[in-house]
Amino acid sequence: AMSLALAHARAPLLAQMESDDERRPADAFARMLAALQAQPTWDAVSCQAELVGWPRPGMEQYVAWQNSLLSPEQMAAGRFVEIPALHQTAIFRREAVEEVLATSGGRYRDGPRR
Repeated sequence: AMSLALAHARAPLLAQMESDDERRPADAFARMLAALQAQPTWDAVSCQAELVGWPRPGMEQYVAWQNSLLSPEQMAAGRFVEIPALHQTAIFRREAVEEVLATSGGRYRDGPRR
C-alpha cells in the first residue's frame, strides 16, 4: 500500500497517518511544517509519539528511546541503532524520499515494483 501511495503522490512534501493514529495537538502538522520550512537543509521533521491502546513493552521501550532523540545529530547517530523516528510521526521532502527509493528500485521496503 505504501509503494502504491508513493507512486501516486505528487506533492513536494509527504506525510502519512494510519487509520488508528491520532495527532495531537490539532496544529501538530502546521508546527512540523513550519519547522521544516525554517530548516531548508533538513530532509524531514518528526515529532514525539505516544502509544495508545493495550500495553506493548517492546514498543513502549522503542517509543521512549525515539522520544529521547531531540536533535538532528542525535537522530543521525540513532539511525545505526534503529529507525530514529516512526514514519507516521514525520513530514518528508519528496526529493529525499525519492533519493532513498532509488536505492531500492522505487519500492518501499519489499513492496511491488512500480
